[in-house]
Amino acid sequence: MEDYTRLWLRLTWYIKGFAMRLFKWTPEFTPQKESPLCPVWIHLPGLPLYLFEEEPLLSVANSIGKPLSIDSNNVK
Repeated sequence: MEDYTRLWLRLTWYIKGFAMRLFKWTPEFTPQKESPLCPVWIHLPGLPLYLFEEEPLLSVANSIGKPLSIDSNNVK
C-alpha cells in the first residue's frame, strides 16, 4: 500500500527525463483527450510464484498491451 500511496502523492513523475502524469483509470477515459500512450501498473494478485520471472511476466503483460518495464522487485 505504501507504493500505491507514494504514486498518488506526486502529480508528475520523470522517467529517463520524460514527464509522466498518473491518473486513475475510469471507463470514461478517452485517449483522444489525453496521450494515446497510457502506461498502466498491473497488479496480479494470486499469480503463482513460478511465474515471477521475466519471460512469464512479459508474456502475461503482452496479453494486455506492450510492456514498458518490469519492477525488478517482482523478478526472482
